Amino acid sequence: MAIELKDWAAYQLQGLEWSAQNVRWLIANTKCQGCLGCCDGTHYPAINLSKRDAMRIPKKERRTMTEAGDGLLIMEAPCRFLVEKRCTIHLSKPGVCLEYPVSYTKESPWIIIIACPAGKELINACVDLKPGVKAALYQI
Repeated sequence: MAIELKDWAAYQLQGLEWSAQNVRWLIANTKCQGCLGCCDGTHYPAINLSKRDAMRIPKKERRTMTEAGDGLLIMEAPCRFLVEKRCTIHLSKPGVCLEYPVSYTKESPWIIIIACPAGKELINACVDLKPGVKAALYQI
């Protein structure tokens, strides 16, 4: 049963155990609709990359990123690797891109971004298919 979700919000999945299996399930059930909002700056003004993610990006490109503490690097949107509506580093793109619209913080795992059309479908799939899982509005 689909739940009514607010546009341009984020929801936290509650009652979903933190495990590699659940991460894989979320990624497998994310059906990208090709809107490119995650890459072109529609959903975010910048892309946060962990140091591990940044290491997947060519070294000369990392020099232009801003360090943000906690080991994060910031790359301003639109993503410089989006060329003619295609990802030019698709085979080595960072985990943050692979996992979108799922986001994480130390305090709150399982945050789903609703600006992404796939995020809405993913939340409803979790609530429908994972017993005991609820979606709660998350304040960013």
